[in-house]
Amino acid sequence: MPQPELAPEPEPQPEPEPEPQPLAPPFSQVALEALGPVRRLAWTPGRDCPAELLALAAQLDQPTAAAPLVNDLALLEMVRIARERRHALRVDEAVWLWLAPARDMRERVHLLETRMPEGPASPLLTALVTLPLRTYQGEGALYAACAGRSVLADDAGLGRTVQAVAALRLLAAQFGAERALVLAPAERLAHWAEQWQALTGLSALQAGSVTDITAAAQAEASPQAPLLLLAEAALAVQADTLAALQAFAPDSVVVDESDDANLSPWLDTDFAAALATLDGPFALSVARTPVEVRPRALRAMLEWVDASCLGAIGRLEALAEAPVAERLEALGPWLLRRTKTLVLRQLPETVEAICPVELDAAERPLHDARLAQIVRAVQRWQRSRYLSDADQRRLLSTLHALRLGCNAGKIGTTIEGLETLLAEPDMRVVVFSQWVDSLEALSAALTERGIAHLALPVDVGGEARRALVSAFQQDPQQRVLLCCDDSPGGQLGLRHAATAILHLDRPWNPALLAQRFSRVHRADRVRQVPVCHLVASDTLEERLVRAQDDEASREHFVGLIDGAQAEAFLGGARLERFMTALSVLVGVPA
Repeated sequence: MPQPELAPEPEPQPEPEPEPQPLAPPFSQVALEALGPVRRLAWTPGRDCPAELLALAAQLDQPTAAAPLVNDLALLEMVRIARERRHALRVDEAVWLWLAPARDMRERVHLLETRMPEGPASPLLTALVTLPLRTYQGEGALYAACAGRSVLADDAGLGRTVQAVAALRLLAAQFGAERALVLAPAERLAHWAEQWQALTGLSALQAGSVTDITAAAQAEASPQAPLLLLAEAALAVQADTLAALQAFAPDSVVVDESDDANLSPWLDTDFAAALATLDGPFALSVARTPVEVRPRALRAMLEWVDASCLGAIGRLEALAEAPVAERLEALGPWLLRRTKTLVLRQLPETVEAICPVELDAAERPLHDARLAQIVRAVQRWQRSRYLSDADQRRLLSTLHALRLGCNAGKIGTTIEGLETLLAEPDMRVVVFSQWVDSLEALSAALTERGIAHLALPVDVGGEARRALVSAFQQDPQQRVLLCCDDSPGGQLGLRHAATAILHLDRPWNPALLAQRFSRVHRADRVRQVPVCHLVASDTLEERLVRAQDDEASREHFVGLIDGAQAEAFLGGARLERFMTALSVLVGVPA
């Protein structure tokens, strides 16, 4: 029987030849690589790269002890070894330019530690200003000089201007930063001129025109050269002003923002772009309101002071969800943030008292009815998580009326408190309220009682405002100042006159309460500061005081609405926060 034919076996195919691998270049290279806001050193080994170089290359991204930057010391060692081994090592010029600020920072730290071993108490530092520096103020000046480019974000009242002046003097004396420029709101320029004169004995030049800037640019630079002051608004809108400032070529630039966070120049992208063209080696941003609740402004500040991208923005983004304390600590090489609590032992003592006041009898039924309306609105929101814009406006209006009504019955108690305080001959008192109507009623009662007083209107600024504050400080007959939270200009500068505070009402936002306090309780005061809070008993205001004094609930109220106008509408996460805070306040469980 015939056998079936077998299919021929396929011929074996040759194995595919491997793709030729590109030869490594004959030289090794270190280049600068950008990964978004982060910069790092990129290492490419060349042919026959010595093992010592490969080992050192692993250290290029390791932070040093002095600054959170790449280890440039490893790179310098690599350059030395490559030269000894006759191995070609190319380092891009951009790498050296990027590393220079970090190396300069370490060198400044070394020089100041050598020249000023006593730190803040060093005679070389204290001799730079005519008034004594508190320890933390000297530390702030040394920090700014060592960092070179940084943000000073201390609590109000800790003498941020004093620290900035001392830092400018230190940079001029030790590091040749002889030309200094301060960009500040127009209403703060006079304050800067006064502080510069008082602390240094030197004059400051307030630039009112391009001609003034040009004259300053042509003047000889020296440690005794005038400080150049300019309204920050002129920077972004006037091209000739910017050109004149570039010709002036300041070594140090200070940006001092407004006390009103909504007017901060860091919210203006044109300002930030113009500022970036003034590329002096030293920069200081003075933050006037807490940076931890202003992410947009904080990022703009850090982008300016860390123009070389040494890591500030990368850290900010990496820790976006981390606790505030952790974020601020991580930003330590670029940002100094100290609270009054932290330096409390260096501050004058305060004597605070809560003074309960019975609510006016006629106001009680109105208060309780409004509170019931708010409770119902909160309960409805908790069930539906919905609040129409119309209901929101009605709720805010009811809340405003309820809080204003808590001031009914306080006028008599306020006058009694003032008379007690004024019995001390040199005592002066600032009365704060968020309601103009309440201050007007108090003013009429004081006039009827024959008590001289001054009121700081909400629509008065500039020279007229300074004249009123000056009269309060210097006129022996004017010992009471009525001040509304909406008054312009922020700090009152009451360093020597006002020695007591009387809060006619309690702000919703603890930051506003702290701002009131900082206007009077300055770091250079040398006596106790009496503080009296008038609180309507058994009211929403009393609940607010308890909630703000409780660490567990206090944070609910930070950064939210306050005052009569508040915001047009709240929405999204901001509405959620507001309603949560309101739930805590009126006692409706979540």
